[in-house]
Amino acid sequence: MNMAKTSVGNALRSRGNLDTRCPLASTRRIERRIGSRGSFSISVAFAIYAILVSLSLPASAAPSFPEPLDARVVWHRADHVYVVLGDSGSVAPGDTLLIRSGKKQVAAAPIVSIAEGGLAVARLVSGTLARERKLDRLRVLAARRPLPSPSTIRVGFPSGRRAANRTGCDRWTLRPPLGMAYRVEPMGRLGYRLTRDSTDSLSGVSASGGGALGRTASWPDTIVASLFDDAAEEEIALERGDLDVALFEPGELSARTRAAPRWQIHLAADCPVLTPPEFGPYVRALGAPAFLAMVDCGAGGGGP
Repeated sequence: MNMAKTSVGNALRSRGNLDTRCPLASTRRIERRIGSRGSFSISVAFAIYAILVSLSLPASAAPSFPEPLDARVVWHRADHVYVVLGDSGSVAPGDTLLIRSGKKQVAAAPIVSIAEGGLAVARLVSGTLARERKLDRLRVLAARRPLPSPSTIRVGFPSGRRAANRTGCDRWTLRPPLGMAYRVEPMGRLGYRLTRDSTDSLSGVSASGGGALGRTASWPDTIVASLFDDAAEEEIALERGDLDVALFEPGELSARTRAAPRWQIHLAADCPVLTPPEFGPYVRALGAPAFLAMVDCGAGGGGP
């Protein structure tokens, strides 16, 4: 038993950045419980196991610390809860809403979808709101799902034929994300592969305007850029799952695509940037304008 206490203590001290000091009374209580014959309960054993496992997890796998959210619970039914968000960009599908009454957490619900206007629909996975009579007094916190860290993203862009429709845009060139070092290789007439320079650092990019719920993301090692002469063909490629991100010219999106709840729509100036829900937080963190900035449509650019 002394070996168990020693190994836990060594594991904690080996982290260096953890303060293992605790009040003397608390230490004595723990020592008495561990040291007493027959009192080393299964619950304590699991607690020690959980500590050791959490210390071995990489930082990206650790759950995010819940942060207060500007939100109000407006309704619940069966296993769904409906929450109005003060800022619809502060959370995304897959993030978990933690609902508290006073200091007590009464429910946890991952977000299923966010409608236009900021109404979030979440599915209850623990707790209940059946006994809560004053929904507007409940506090809502957010535990964010870790961002995807893709090694490759597939991005659709308007070809030069479509880009010429943009006001003030002449012939154009495709370029790497600003400030990043990529090698650009053609893949046929309407495609490019951008490969990160091996000497370039994987610097993080913070989400613009994210506030307390800001996220950090890095550009991937490879960007596969596909150019489309026709906007409808680009929409079809997005629906088929051939693209992770798709940039469109102003006014090009069909009514069907605009109304489809699946797509997260971000704006870069007047250009819609579409992505499926699982990539929504990632695109928001990189910033939709960063994708538009990859198209240099200066006069005389000599692009495709």
